Amino acid sequence: MIPYEVYCRVRQLHREGVLSYTQIAQELNLHPDTVSKYAAMESFTQRRSTKRASKLDAYKPIVVRWLERYPYSAAQSTSAYSARKDTPAVPASSKSTCGRCDRHADRLT
Repeated sequence: MIPYEVYCRVRQLHREGVLSYTQIAQELNLHPDTVSKYAAMESFTQRRSTKRASKLDAYKPIVVRWLERYPYSAAQSTSAYSARKDTPAVPASSKSTCGRCDRHADRLT
């Protein structure tokens, strides 16, 4: 979809009859098929945007519940995380390696 101003320019150059579709396309940096399409159109119609579902819509209910349960600002959440990041969430004895080998076992403690 081209802007209305470009549509008007295509129509104007086509009405003058001096330039071919290819020449108009080169002047306006368009494809010749685009120029012929818009030169033949009697009126310009805007493309209607379609309402699409967000990929995150499936997670919206849980995020809303979290926000209602823990009404922290971003700064409060960050400071709370910083204060707790030195405390392991899982006891060291229950931590496992990467699953492929045991060579990283020294990093778990």
